[in-house]
Amino acid sequence: MNYFSLISADFPIIYHIIIGIAFGFVILLAYMFNNRKKTLKLFIPKEFVLEQLHLDKIVPILNKIYSTRCTNVLLDVSQVENISEGAYMVLVAQAEKAYIKDKDKRIQFYSLNPRAKKIIEIIGKQKGYAHINVKVFSEGGQGDKEKAISDRYIDTDLADRMVSELKRIGIREYYQPFYDLLIEVIGNATEHGIQNKNINWWLLRYRDYQERCMRYVFVDMGLGIIESYKKSGLLNKYSEKNLKQIPIDALNGRLGSSTREDGRGRGLPQIREAIEKEIISDFVLITNRVSLRYINGKFTVSTNPNFVGTYFSWSISKNNYYAWKNTQ
Repeated sequence: MNYFSLISADFPIIYHIIIGIAFGFVILLAYMFNNRKKTLKLFIPKEFVLEQLHLDKIVPILNKIYSTRCTNVLLDVSQVENISEGAYMVLVAQAEKAYIKDKDKRIQFYSLNPRAKKIIEIIGKQKGYAHINVKVFSEGGQGDKEKAISDRYIDTDLADRMVSELKRIGIREYYQPFYDLLIEVIGNATEHGIQNKNINWWLLRYRDYQERCMRYVFVDMGLGIIESYKKSGLLNKYSEKNLKQIPIDALNGRLGSSTREDGRGRGLPQIREAIEKEIISDFVLITNRVSLRYINGKFTVSTNPNFVGTYFSWSISKNNYYAWKNTQ
């Protein structure tokens, strides 16, 4: 007797429903298992740089790396002609995040094009990354205990070394505002990581010989600024129409801290001050569905696909140092 022969007037309808649901569930499980074993090939676009013009193509790829149930993910870079150091670091950071979520997942480059000299150069060179990814097991709201954890993962020696590296571009005096900025950026990522039980940030620095400056990229692979504020309940007055206003208000200190703790929430206003005083240049912020740039003395905000995390980039040159000295 097969399943279909059970459908008769003598067999209660509830049994038909139960058997049908069970049969459908088995099919669903089989589909999910087969789908999980499939290989997903993602084509990396020709311009893999985190500029506003290219975010519509790049961010969905980053999201698929993390969200796919496929255990094999191939990143086809055969068409790539241009890739930035910062974009490559974000790609590596997202791959790590996906692997931590699913230890069976394998992510690898595919079909390297010998003509794509830029990506081969970036993949092969030694990286100037600083990186922390650590689970935090303390409960929130414990005051001194959270501060102790935060202090443990705010690497003041790293910040000090980075300030000293500015000698490479001719800045001999200790650039104190840069140290303060680094401590605030790392501190913010650490505090939010403690709140969400996972501190996960990446920091890249490299010398731009053509522009005679140092370039920096900092990525916090947490929820992102807007999602952190939403989680804290501080965005009730905002609608989808004024989404662009959120990073502006955050930089101006109008939202306070998404941790809702006294004495915090100074990081973004301090970044704004450094930007406006020209202590840093070329500032870019990408977080959740917005990106912000400082162009010709004005903050410009655009929308983009949802980048789950917070991306900062900036540069420092002798001109920034001179601007700071002129304010002393």
